[in-house]
Amino acid sequence: MIYKNKEKMHTKTLGFFLLFLIFGFTSSCDRPQCENTNPIFDQFAPDTRDYKEELARQMNAIGLDNLEYWFDQSQAISDKEFYEMYIQGKGLCAKIIVENKSNRKNLGDGSYRGVALEGVIIQTEQNSSETNFILEKIESIVD
Repeated sequence: MIYKNKEKMHTKTLGFFLLFLIFGFTSSCDRPQCENTNPIFDQFAPDTRDYKEELARQMNAIGLDNLEYWFDQSQAISDKEFYEMYIQGKGLCAKIIVENKSNRKNLGDGSYRGVALEGVIIQTEQNSSETNFILEKIESIVD
């Protein structure tokens, strides 16, 4: 009888351990939940002038050191690689499209969707007719 109870205890322990592992793996790539409160980000797409101008204003107001990024997807346009990423920090919850000139190429070819990007350096190029974001560097990818 003691043997059966011990066996049940090991089965329960193993079950809890497996559940913990599954939960850990499924939540490890998730970015923190955020809710956009800026109506411009709801009204316009990330590739539009109004959206990009507002995003540049928000990024400058918050400070680049206070922002976090997660990779979503990539696309090639006219032999240039663009990354679509999530950007969050101090109330900012948006998407950003950057031209990739960084040391990390072809992230869209792997299973990188949802990974955190650390040590990101983005330059904002603005003139009277357009705003563009250039990804200069990614220090590390956190899976």
